[in-house]
Amino acid sequence: MDPITDIFRTMHVTAFGLHRLEATAPWGVIQEKQTEEKVTPSDKKMSPTDLAHFAMLSRGNCWLSVEGIPEPIPLTGGDCFLLARGTSIVLRDSPRTRPSCTFREIGAKANNNVAHYGGGGAPTTIVCGSLSFDRASLKPVTQLLPSFILIKADQARSLFAIRCRRWRQKLQNRRRELKWSRLG
Repeated sequence: MDPITDIFRTMHVTAFGLHRLEATAPWGVIQEKQTEEKVTPSDKKMSPTDLAHFAMLSRGNCWLSVEGIPEPIPLTGGDCFLLARGTSIVLRDSPRTRPSCTFREIGAKANNNVAHYGGGGAPTTIVCGSLSFDRASLKPVTQLLPSFILIKADQARSLFAIRCRRWRQKLQNRRRELKWSRLG
């Protein structure tokens, strides 16, 4: 089994959706708090708290405004974020651009899970999706997650570099242990 499947099973993820937004400046989209229940293709009713949303900027730059955070956050390629419990956000090409569409409206126009939106200027690509959790595990998962998690690309590279140094050090220690066991 792969690590992602292990994580999803541990977290009791029951559904996973993935989309790509190809935006060109000027553009702005909003996700407001959802209060109504969503009906899935299997006719299962799901409240907004059943979902966590995530996104990764794979090309270009944009600005993220998050409910409860006073200043917009600049995002660049490789930056990722996770939203839980109905957090409202605005994504846009510039802090001055007003959102003119909702994520739901753009998603309804998507073709093969790819939505095109904007005014034809500088391109930005965002891969985004949603996770739905099993009701039995929902409460503990949502209590553990903050409403917003941001992982900047440079932080992710730093974490990877730290992990690689640790692996290298463990490997060197193991080699020393083997060398001493052969000599002793």
